[in-house]
Amino acid sequence: MQGSIANELNSLEPSSVPPEPQTHSQPPIGNLPVELLTKVLHDALPSIDTQALEHPDTCLHYMQALYKLQLVTKRWKEVVDATPVFWALVSWGFADRQNITNMDKSLNSPLLVHCSGRTRDRTDGGVSCLHFLELIEPARHRWQVLWLDSVLPEGLPRQLAEPAPILENITLNCFPGDIDDPEVFTLFGHHVSTVRFVSLMQLAFHPSPSPFHDLSCFTLYSTRGNTISVEWIEEVLRGSPQIERLRLIDLYVQTPTVMKPIATITLVHLKSLTMDQMDGSAIDYIVRRIEAPNCIQFQLAYDGERTEDYDPSLLLDSALASFEPILQDLVQRMPNPYLSIDADSIWGQHPSPNFESDLTPFFHLDVEEVPFLAVVRWVDRVVDPTRWDRGPAQWPFMGSLHITGTTPLADPEIAARLKHLKSVTHISAEVSTADIRQLLEILGETGPEPWFPYLRQLNVHAYRWEARELLETIRARLARPSPLVPQLTVIVRRQILPNFPEAGNRVIFDPDIMHEFRALKGVSVVYPGGEDAD
Repeated sequence: MQGSIANELNSLEPSSVPPEPQTHSQPPIGNLPVELLTKVLHDALPSIDTQALEHPDTCLHYMQALYKLQLVTKRWKEVVDATPVFWALVSWGFADRQNITNMDKSLNSPLLVHCSGRTRDRTDGGVSCLHFLELIEPARHRWQVLWLDSVLPEGLPRQLAEPAPILENITLNCFPGDIDDPEVFTLFGHHVSTVRFVSLMQLAFHPSPSPFHDLSCFTLYSTRGNTISVEWIEEVLRGSPQIERLRLIDLYVQTPTVMKPIATITLVHLKSLTMDQMDGSAIDYIVRRIEAPNCIQFQLAYDGERTEDYDPSLLLDSALASFEPILQDLVQRMPNPYLSIDADSIWGQHPSPNFESDLTPFFHLDVEEVPFLAVVRWVDRVVDPTRWDRGPAQWPFMGSLHITGTTPLADPEIAARLKHLKSVTHISAEVSTADIRQLLEILGETGPEPWFPYLRQLNVHAYRWEARELLETIRARLARPSPLVPQLTVIVRRQILPNFPEAGNRVIFDPDIMHEFRALKGVSVVYPGGEDAD
């Protein structure tokens, strides 16, 4: 919307608004030509672009600012009244008479249509916008931006079934209704050739025979149980080579029973890619067909509960192969890189709250139920070779390995790959099921270099091992110190919950052991709760 205003301002003809008579007390701005004054007033108004519309009161603040400008001088009021694009928005939050006034004063300018149920007084449900849409129906041919957020879906399919010939931006977020009987939309009679920005959330819709194309942004977030064909999504991407942002979240996607040959879709403008809560076979189908060499934001969350007859190891072993160079580059470029490795998942750096607008580089993988061996292979192949290529002014890499009772440390291939990982700087084994004895034996093994040579911190619970075992492990590591990480911090968690099993197996640190720990150089042993805690 703000861009449309700016474009129209650039093409303004000299205004018919007469200049105010000049007086000696008139400020310099009063001498500006009408065309330049119009642009100054435009710049003084709040932004009402797509990002600003996330705030439910954006349109109200805009109109308040517009009316304040009218109060400055008579000439300013005349310029504001005579500039149609200043009035080219209608909102569910306005009184009917204000919306009618705005439609009249905006003449033939493209309209921003806004309705948000997320107001300061309403946070627990959606709102009905049927009366509002009926009021502005005569101006449908001027709808350019349609932003309906947290609205009730009942009755909307009828209102949005007719074409809107110049519509460029659709944001439609329905407040969840009856999931078992959702109203299904046929958006704008499938006439969507002018649309460039699409964000559809919490609604079921009939995919058009000729899908959206030439999109810059595409978001599908929950079709309320309505299944979407992965080939339809593929066709949208194939027809949108300029797309910059793609988000596919909480979808039921149908994949073909017979796979056709892979034809790569090259999306050189794609900067941000999110696939979350989707069937593994659907994610596999899409990522194998996409090349996005300039992608700097990558989020993937595999939903194992929705997957049948799919080997999740394939996601990390082969499906993401074309994205591996991109993810390696992101490790170097992320401002505060972090990697968390669990028995069945990988977490990269979480996105910033404003990641969609600031395009901060990050990757975030949540691959629950992917076998640990595939996870370790991926870290070894993708992250480990690149983590030390960061510049001197960047934050150091932090990689945390979480050990539980199901972590298969005894597996020969896993052990062979884990032991040399430079990406693991922190190990956490704080759950009662973790086998600390096995972990200490591994960390104390003899050889040319210690396991996890860049380990900086070890967190363990004080249960079912002996304090002297930890002491001997630390001494063994000190005999082969890593030159890059000379200091190791060991944090022994001694707090015991009331339901902690077998309290008699707690680790005891007697005074003699404590003295030996204090004598170690290059190691700091920390006991939250105090050294003398039971």
